[in-house]
Amino acid sequence: MRGANSRQQVASLGTAGPFDTEKQWVDGMLRAAQAAYPLEPPRFNFNEHVFHSIFRGHKPVFTHGDLVRTNIIVREDKSLVLIDRQYSGWYPSYWEYCLIQLTSGLEDDWPMWVPRFLNEYVAELAWMRKFFAWIVYMGE
Repeated sequence: MRGANSRQQVASLGTAGPFDTEKQWVDGMLRAAQAAYPLEPPRFNFNEHVFHSIFRGHKPVFTHGDLVRTNIIVREDKSLVLIDRQYSGWYPSYWEYCLIQLTSGLEDDWPMWVPRFLNEYVAELAWMRKFFAWIVYMGE
């Protein structure tokens, strides 16, 4: 699930908006996933129920959308420059954290540094893993 391919698959789901509410955002993600890889109604209905329980009450924040080490430049004066913002936009507050955790490999400690600069969303991450399995691996 690592690398640009999975990020592109997931980011493309977020571009189906714009959405006025988080509920619309979740409905859009579910519709896109169901259209690509249909689940049986009981399984889909359960996912829909849980997603609307977990993914609610998050404020929209401006998000980079591909915050990996190679997109962060540290200048000599210690200031930071973020590059490669093609996936940036307004997303729910958990989106950046979940993207980083789900698309980063475990071959280094990058995922462990993320909580130093982003809030953690552990419950949201667990359900985003389920969602990623649905869209990246073509089924749950």
